[in-house]
Amino acid sequence: AQRMKLVGDVEAAVEQIRFPETGRYARCYSAATLIPTIPPKSGLRNIVRRRALLNLLEEDREQFAAARYIFREGNREIWRITVRAPATGAVEYGAFAEQVAQRVDEVLKSDAAKGEHVSAGYTGPVVVVSRVQARMWDVLTKSFVMAFGLIAAAMIVVLRSVPGGIVAMAPNVFPVIMCFGTMGWLGMSLDMGSLMT
Repeated sequence: AQRMKLVGDVEAAVEQIRFPETGRYARCYSAATLIPTIPPKSGLRNIVRRRALLNLLEEDREQFAAARYIFREGNREIWRITVRAPATGAVEYGAFAEQVAQRVDEVLKSDAAKGEHVSAGYTGPVVVVSRVQARMWDVLTKSFVMAFGLIAAAMIVVLRSVPGGIVAMAPNVFPVIMCFGTMGWLGMSLDMGSLMT
């Protein structure tokens, strides 16, 4: 029951994330979504209802496992929460993944998680794409600086003049400045798709 409540708290926290680009909110789906709210341990009616729901959860655990919402690995129990984000609009998925991680960490550090040894892991296309995009930016920047430095050094050696080598770099830098400048002037975003082309 405590794990179910914790999963529900995580879902509630993540579903407060709003996408300013679309005006929509994130949506979550897990085993906790399929079970009614478990009542508190106060009053006879709530205690009976609570016991019945917990029994139902134990009976349905096999179905949740078959649907891959709950996994068992030795003594560990893994609960999957699927978080959905809009596919339309200019959604910044890296920032979204960071917001999800921040909200989940806040819930896990709260009183709801005390006494439970819990951790969160993140997988899926949004996480992979944001990591690949960050890595591509890093590699693009390093390769541009390295190519610029090597060509400048070669021009200085060939021309035997530092000022001459720097002036000779203008034809190498001009296309990059024109390309990125035109993209900025037209309001085109520099994203993974435009990096690949």
